[in-house]
Amino acid sequence: MDILTQSLRVLGFTDEEISVYIATLEEGSTTALVLARTTGIPRTTVYLLIESLTAKGMIREYVEDKKKSYRPAAPSELLARAHIMKQEIQTATESLRNELPQLDAVFQNAQQPLVRIYNGIREVERLYERMLLADKLYIHSMISSIPPGTEQLMQQFDTSRMKKMIPSVEIRVESPENRALLEKYGSTRNQIMCVPAEFTPPVELFLFETCVVHLVAVNGVPTATVIDDNAISQFERMRFHRLFEGLCDTV
Repeated sequence: MDILTQSLRVLGFTDEEISVYIATLEEGSTTALVLARTTGIPRTTVYLLIESLTAKGMIREYVEDKKKSYRPAAPSELLARAHIMKQEIQTATESLRNELPQLDAVFQNAQQPLVRIYNGIREVERLYERMLLADKLYIHSMISSIPPGTEQLMQQFDTSRMKKMIPSVEIRVESPENRALLEKYGSTRNQIMCVPAEFTPPVELFLFETCVVHLVAVNGVPTATVIDDNAISQFERMRFHRLFEGLCDTV
């Protein structure tokens, strides 16, 4: 019976439908009450199962003396259903084979990295708030002159993330402010390195979750470009680790 149950599942029958159909086969002609007692399925559910099996052509309803009774369709109907499903699957397979190039094109297009621009103090502040939810941060801050208006915002961000005890790995340009940050917060949890400006390119880069953030000033306005892509993020994180390890050997 286990093999039969498995085969009927493949044909789209649920376990309860199978129980009701088998019970109907055994009874020959029966009622919902008898089916409920035989299968142990609540009568309200039995009515729903009968409706479903009737739609599938496996149970037929009769009225005798104003009372409804139910009789099973011949088991050969199951084989007929299997043949129909086989034909439908073959047709669907051919259709999918023809449509596959178009579907692949849609899929590839959807795999493109998600890019978002945060323009201006308010939007950059929203981005910082988002980064404060990260499990870990990677920071490559090598710009000596930060975008106008962001100095206080960045200080608040640094204070907030330290209070939240968010782990970080940081490469920062040598400056009194960054040196003070290192002395105050540097630890195994917050690995902060200060290096001369000429040691790395002038970038303001943040890595968190699957995001890569570039912060620049466009016509004096702070602007962040966020690329949300797992592959790019992993590559940038690997590049960052190699740079950090290399600087550890140099500084």
